[in-house]
Amino acid sequence: MRDRLADFLLIDDRFRWRAILWSWLAGSIAGAIAAVSTDSHDTLAFVSIGISLIAFGSFVISYARATHRRVEIVKSRRMFMDYAYAAIAAVFFVVVERILTNPETVHAAAVRIGNNIDGKTPVGEDQIVSVRAALEIISKRAAGPALKQQIVSDYSVVSAASAYNVALKEMSRPPGPYMRGAHLEGFRTAVRANGSAMFENLEAIGYDPTTSEGIVITCFPCAVVILRGRFENLTQKLDFGTWFRCHFVNCDISYMGGPITMVQCEFERCKFEFVGSVNLEVRETIESGTALVPIPSGLQ
Repeated sequence: MRDRLADFLLIDDRFRWRAILWSWLAGSIAGAIAAVSTDSHDTLAFVSIGISLIAFGSFVISYARATHRRVEIVKSRRMFMDYAYAAIAAVFFVVVERILTNPETVHAAAVRIGNNIDGKTPVGEDQIVSVRAALEIISKRAAGPALKQQIVSDYSVVSAASAYNVALKEMSRPPGPYMRGAHLEGFRTAVRANGSAMFENLEAIGYDPTTSEGIVITCFPCAVVILRGRFENLTQKLDFGTWFRCHFVNCDISYMGGPITMVQCEFERCKFEFVGSVNLEVRETIESGTALVPIPSGLQ
């Protein structure tokens, strides 16, 4: 039985391993196409199966025509096995890609990243890159409102992790731009961020939103991260900040169209002001407390 199987698979043929190598190379290329062209996943799988069926049909026909001619049978089997190996490789790559970009798997990875930030642990750049790449693939697929909201949430966590890592690096350089557990009350401007900085458990309470400002960010390319902040009775501009699980109470919130990241923030009795160019979708995303602006192209 073993000899018959070996003979059918042609593994004793001196050209067999060269054929297998080229077949797996074809499968690798097919898998790469599947990874970068997400709309063709299912099509690619069906095409691979179709090629296998065509090759198998060709093998059967050739076998029937050359029952007593061994050379023809071997050639037919060689063609069939080449296509079969390529098809198996292509399907394998498609299945693996589907597993790695499963929305629930990626969401679980984003949750772990969020827990790292909450636990003040640096996030590995490889984690950020892999989750962001998976989200880019998922975002190009057709998705319902619930899945889109989850993707935006996961994107925001990954973006927050990038800013968090930058802020951590800046903190290691004296004097570290880091404020923790501060309670500020009765001010005109609570904090002015002129560079990358991190504010943890900052509580800022103004007298009135018309006279008090929260965090004023003046360094636009910088990473300004606010972890678990609480802001009350003040005006807060969200642009250029990374807001991680912050709570706003009775605040005037403004957004003028700049990049922001928000992760699980809450607004209580707040008023919102948006520049005219901000569309309804972005407004609703910001008001929900979880936002990534600009929104990834696949979700627009």
